[in-house]
Amino acid sequence: MSGHPEVSERPRYSLDEAAAMAADYFALAVRPEALPSERDQNFLLHSEDGDRYVLKIANPGETRASLELQDQAMQRVAKAFGNRAVCPRVLPSRKGEAIVALARGHLRLLSYLPGTPLAGFRPHRGELLADLGQFLARLDQALVGLDTQHEPALLWDLERAGQIFAECCPLLEPGQRDRLAPIVNDHQRVQARLADLPRQVIHNDANDHNILVGGDRWRPRITGIIDFGDMLGSRAVVDLAIACAYVMLGKRDPLAAASQVVTGYHRVRPLSEAELALLFPLAMARLAMAVCIAARQSRAAPEVAYLRISEASAWRALKKLS
Repeated sequence: MSGHPEVSERPRYSLDEAAAMAADYFALAVRPEALPSERDQNFLLHSEDGDRYVLKIANPGETRASLELQDQAMQRVAKAFGNRAVCPRVLPSRKGEAIVALARGHLRLLSYLPGTPLAGFRPHRGELLADLGQFLARLDQALVGLDTQHEPALLWDLERAGQIFAECCPLLEPGQRDRLAPIVNDHQRVQARLADLPRQVIHNDANDHNILVGGDRWRPRITGIIDFGDMLGSRAVVDLAIACAYVMLGKRDPLAAASQVVTGYHRVRPLSEAELALLFPLAMARLAMAVCIAARQSRAAPEVAYLRISEASAWRALKKLS
């Protein structure tokens, strides 16, 4: 897809280079640790006094405007939650810059957000899933009115899923293509009905690795969300559909799990009948996109296992839900 930052162009700095950048631009003496990322390069920085930070080196294909949009979104979300640490904060450089220009790409330093990813937390009881829905609704409300003038072109855009299916389905095995055929064939109808739904900037990646859980083990709650790198202008309901898609992974009763998230969301941001009608096909389309993009990315960067992190569980969910 034209204009999308390609995974093959992701930065490849060493740990020593990351430590040098932290010292040179942010006056931090740190021990860096590599973090997974699809198309950027991220490092978890451990400082000598025990503090942690995240150093993000953007893909050269990422525009400064798209990074500024992410930073504005995080500021809005923090304010909407009473300035609680529910998302990372951008920390300025020694020169007061939020975004540092490199020879290729841009550099940012973010605060570290503690918590356990939802993917690594069990069990997913109904109360926790409803809390996720409420959290997402408040997140979407915070992003209403954010300027979409500089939104990036992204692979992970559900409104362009037809392009992904056309490009990536030929990369799949015949049996896999047959599994996706009903979703692919239905997408044109779904896309036409999306046009009348409310549009705004959305997070666009509320997957179970980006949602953080905290609190007491017996009374856990959603405490934060990370990775605003896939933000774009879309239909508000898409954020909820994405969360439902990943919540359904690995569940005995995937629809019951998704319904808990929807119930929580609806309490805060009531959903229209039109939005409710499209939730399930949108969630299925997201899972289909996940396996298609995994096939595409695996060929572009076969050494990056993170690009296939949800592939197997997505195929299992698609089989069960079909």
